Amino acid sequence: MNEGLAVFAKSLIGLYRWEPLRSCPNCEADRFAPHSTHRFGPLAIRLRSCGSCGLVAQSPRLTEPSLRRFYASDYHAHQGGRGAAHAAGQFERGMRRGAYIVRWLDEQGIRFRGGLVFELGCSYGGVLEAFRREGCRVQGCDVSAEAVAYGAARGLDLAAGSLEALPRAEQPADLILLSHVLEHVADPQRLLQRMRAALAPRGVLYVEVPGMRNPRTQQRRYAQPAHLWYFTLETARRVVEANGFRFMSGNEVVQGVFCPDAEAPVGASTT
Repeated sequence: MNEGLAVFAKSLIGLYRWEPLRSCPNCEADRFAPHSTHRFGPLAIRLRSCGSCGLVAQSPRLTEPSLRRFYASDYHAHQGGRGAAHAAGQFERGMRRGAYIVRWLDEQGIRFRGGLVFELGCSYGGVLEAFRREGCRVQGCDVSAEAVAYGAARGLDLAAGSLEALPRAEQPADLILLSHVLEHVADPQRLLQRMRAALAPRGVLYVEVPGMRNPRTQQRRYAQPAHLWYFTLETARRVVEANGFRFMSGNEVVQGVFCPDAEAPVGASTT
């Protein structure tokens, strides 16, 4: 089917249901102003901005049960398919992406070699393979059992799952990678608080999301049902800092690195 047509058809017959966003996860405000409308095939993806902190969100959005159904049946088609050739291509693409992240972290002066690197949403494991080649111990998890199996067959320590697969306190991570994950998560506060608990006291959280001010993001038509939040560096920073982190450096790609803030109460708004 054409992009978005399957989602549109399933919405018409009630297989997918939509709901408005009730409150901002960053500041809990309930006032939203129209921001922009984008086409996803026949679907109209409507974005609204928080009247208090400026965070941009998709509203209406798929309900959580519908979003899970979307990931199980339609998301991979939108991403390019399934099968061995697709998996191999995604692994190679991930390795290139991982090498890019390694270089960027080096430029920021982040020390990670020899430490434990954990990636939430590791897909086929290509990004972690790049870090393993830099001398890191690597672990990861992903909701796709198929993707995890592919990476595990190549000797990577991967688990199928989500938050429940995060490192425990007895073996905290030195670096956690959250690359193109935060925009997909319905409850970013819960995710970020779990990240803080899984990170070593001197550890670093790497966050990357599609940046609204990044021209390449605009060219790739980033508005889609799976993207619930739309960030600038400023709004991404606010969301992460509100959950117990301190900003170190970043850009409008958006990429940012954060460290645990021992003095910040988790869940306190920074607006």
